[in-house]
Amino acid sequence: MGEIEVEVISTDTIKPSSPTPAHLRHFQLSFLDQVLSPIFIPIILFYPMDGDVKVDTIERSIWLKKTLSMTLVQFYTLAGRVKDNLFIDCTDQGVPYFEAQVKCQLSEFICNPDPMQLSKFVPHALDDIVDIVLAIQVNIFKCGGIAIGVCISHKVADASSVWSVHNLDWPTSSLP
Repeated sequence: MGEIEVEVISTDTIKPSSPTPAHLRHFQLSFLDQVLSPIFIPIILFYPMDGDVKVDTIERSIWLKKTLSMTLVQFYTLAGRVKDNLFIDCTDQGVPYFEAQVKCQLSEFICNPDPMQLSKFVPHALDDIVDIVLAIQVNIFKCGGIAIGVCISHKVADASSVWSVHNLDWPTSSLP
């Protein structure tokens, strides 16, 4: 397979569906997290289009944004910003959210994956930003399948905590 074309078609900021209580707005980072350089853990989750379900792209996009907003209520630190490398200001600034079109079928990529092209499925807007905690890019393939690219700050998450969010079924329950 040749070069994959991925074009970001929209950007948004998704905020929690209800405000974070005042007593939870200051999340202190541990000493190790304070001295840790800004490192983002990239994760890409692939979901084929279910042939039995007919959902248009717009409806699915609205649903993903809505359910992400509800998930951020439980994981309020993810919608915050790192301040002075000491704490997370949890005042619901929101999560950068990108939607992109992929100019191939999901099966074409899955059958012949090219690890050098995986970075196209995760948000690159974080390259110069150190205060963001989480960013998401939803990549929509021609067939309707999607790849959800997540970049999460290592200051607030490790592999175990990332799977905690995933196990809440955010992406999978989000696909009507």
